[in-house]
Amino acid sequence: MKIRHPIPKHFHPVTLSEINRVWTQVWRELEVMGFACPRLATCQVYLGIVDTAYGYQWYGVRPEGRACGDIVLPSVSVSQLQGYFVGMTKVSVADILRHEYAHAYADVNGRRVETKKFETPISPPSGPAPRLL
Repeated sequence: MKIRHPIPKHFHPVTLSEINRVWTQVWRELEVMGFACPRLATCQVYLGIVDTAYGYQWYGVRPEGRACGDIVLPSVSVSQLQGYFVGMTKVSVADILRHEYAHAYADVNGRRVETKKFETPISPPSGPAPRLL
């Protein structure tokens, strides 16, 4: 009898349908929290092929009127694969998209982000930073 080992989630490529589903969820969260705005809505989300990053903002050639860089989520992330080998749990597409939208929000609302009122709720907990292997 053969023992079947399921393929770890780290090795499942991100698909366009997954990005569309997750984008809807994350954008609703941004609206509920009051972060969605017309300038942030100009930020497009694209599916890349392979990259070392979990996701990134791309500031390539943009039509006039664009306020922030576009978000690119690679179908295959080398960082996700590496995480498997060091025992990390897979980072969800929703968490990556939330993170990238935080960068985009900082781009379009820099004055609002650079305040103590904004910094306090998102500051890291006290104590030593966690060590990565």
